[in-house]
Amino acid sequence: MRALKRRIADWTEGLLRPRVPADPFLRGRRIRTFVSEGRIEVKNSSVGFVVMLGAYFGVLHLSRNHVDPGALTAWTWGAGFVALLWSGSIVEFMIRNPGDERIWQHWIPRARLIMAACDVCVAASIWIILPALTGDDLFIAISIYVMFVLFQAIASTTATEILGFALLAVFGSLIAYCLTEVATRGIELAAVLAFFAVVVYAVRRFLRRAIVDALDLRFRAEESEAALERALATVAAERD
Repeated sequence: MRALKRRIADWTEGLLRPRVPADPFLRGRRIRTFVSEGRIEVKNSSVGFVVMLGAYFGVLHLSRNHVDPGALTAWTWGAGFVALLWSGSIVEFMIRNPGDERIWQHWIPRARLIMAACDVCVAASIWIILPALTGDDLFIAISIYVMFVLFQAIASTTATEILGFALLAVFGSLIAYCLTEVATRGIELAAVLAFFAVVVYAVRRFLRRAIVDALDLRFRAEESEAALERALATVAAERD
């Protein structure tokens, strides 16, 4: 039981904040990597927010006359709260322009928590909206959900763990819905979605590794240049 609790705690910590090496030197370099990417993600989040709203209204348009009003209202309030946190965090970040340490300690866990909440909302909407759709409308809605997760994989540079959570929540819900509710080609569609999810996650991990390696090389070059400048300054001071 204690080992299970420890694993859950480790998984939660890894979900909210990226894992870094224990070595102080490597730890500092890796934190700089995540902070640099975090600043880029703020810009991507602005676009992602628009994409999320577009996906929501697109799916809602397909099912507007058939969805249970009570369930849709409850879900809309929850999703609206998450959207408010998301947009408010983007504006706050741009106004405050926090430093590296603040980004690492506060903003990265906060952004990951909001994205995970967004993924939960998207996964929940599958069971509210898709039952109201049939035929071509159903497959169009499924395509919108797939594109949402795919955009998240492209826009999010640091959160491979969050992408795994999104694939598990959104694609898991889509696969479960296809297996239990889609009568025509449900098994085949579920298999395609499962294969696509595995490919997206594998490609994302590969790209993530390439990004980290590239940033590490840049930081090593900057550190070497700074060390060389200090050495030249020391030599010049001793000569004088």
